[in-house]
Amino acid sequence: MLPRKKRVDRVLFKPLKTGGSVFSLVLTLRFLGPKDGQSRFSFVVPKSVAKSAVLRNTLRRRGYSAVNELQRGVNRGFTCVFFFKKGAEGLSFGRIKEEVSGLLGKAHILK
Repeated sequence: MLPRKKRVDRVLFKPLKTGGSVFSLVLTLRFLGPKDGQSRFSFVVPKSVAKSAVLRNTLRRRGYSAVNELQRGVNRGFTCVFFFKKGAEGLSFGRIKEEVSGLLGKAHILK
C-alpha cells in the first residue's frame, strides 16, 4: 500500500478533467503534470465494476501495490488517477501490474 502522502486527495480529482488520459481494456488513466513535488496516485473502483466492497478494496490495494513496485521508475510531479472498468474484477495482481505499467508508459510517466 502506498503511504498517504503519495495518494491523491479528493480535492485534486476535479482538475483532472483538464489533463490527459490514456486507456486500456480494463483501466483508464487520467493525469496532470508535471509539477513540483512527488508523484501522487489513486485508484477508483466503481460499484458497477464490483458490487462487493471487499472486492473493490482488493482491486484498489492491488493497484496501490503495483504502483509501489513501479515507484522508482516514475517521473516526479505527476498526479495520476486510475479508473477500473467492467471486466477487471477477475484480474490477478500480475495482470494489474502489467496494465498499470503499460498505461504509465503510454502517458510517458515512466522513465
